[in-house]
Amino acid sequence: MSAPKERRVSPLRRALNDAFRDPQGRFSVSKVIAVWGQALCGWLLIHHAEKIIEHWDALALLLAFLIAPDIGKKWLTMHYLGATQKGIGD
Repeated sequence: MSAPKERRVSPLRRALNDAFRDPQGRFSVSKVIAVWGQALCGWLLIHHAEKIIEHWDALALLLAFLIAPDIGKKWLTMHYLGATQKGIGD
């Protein structure tokens, strides 16, 4: 006997679920922040490109967050939470 064929085939729904859920299937806040952050970076680059291009550091940060949002998450953690850790910055 073969396994019953699944009738609910929706690649868009599965892609959206994967975009906002962790491997265990739970809702992931960090993934939601990453997706919204990437959308915001894209919007900023489209609407304020002239001003952003003049400042290479802002451009580099936006492009880095677009390419790899985990870098932005790690940078924020190091920048804001790293100084409160005991032994760092003494």
